[in-house]
Formats: sequence, C-alpha cells, structure tokens
Amino acid sequence: MRAISTTTYRLDRFYLELGKIYSVQNKYEEALIQFQKARQFNDKNAMAWKQEFYTLVLLDRNKNAALPLNKYIELKPNSPEIGKMKIKLLMNEK
Repeated sequence: MRAISTTTYRLDRFYLELGKIYSVQNKYEEALIQFQKARQFNDKNAMAWKQEFYTLVLLDRNKNAALPLNKYIELKPNSPEIGKMKIKLLMNEK
C-alpha cells in the first residue's frame, strides 16, 4: 500500500497492471476490482474497460459485461478487437 500512496506513476496504469497479475493467477474477482479501480482513476483508459469486459465474461457475468464493452467501443471505435469481444460475449451467453 505504501507503494501506491507514494507513486508518481499514473495510478490507473498501476491498477491495470495489478489486475493483469491477478488474472494470470486466475484470481478474477481481485482482477476485476483492480480494473474497476483503474477506470475510476481514468475513465478514458480503454485497456481497463477491455480487461474488465473480459474478466466479467470469464466470471459469467455477461449482463454486466455490456457496459465495459460499450465504453471500449466509445473510446476505440476502430479497434479490430471489438468484433472479437462481441463474438466472445455472444458465445458465452446461455
């Protein structure tokens, strides 16, 4: 926690990277919290929205995944990743 309070690094990036670490460790709930913190510090951080989307899909929270998907599309409308994200969401729906 001391590292967080004394950092000069952009906090949204810090939380984004921390979330990625939790994801690699299959700690998806913890990762989700970090991605949400990242976007709270910078709501224009498209990567935070994208990572939140994928984490919610992994957690089978498809209805909740719509908001981060839409925000990612708003921030990165020309991203080739959008089609993949939409397919992932559709394939995961039950």
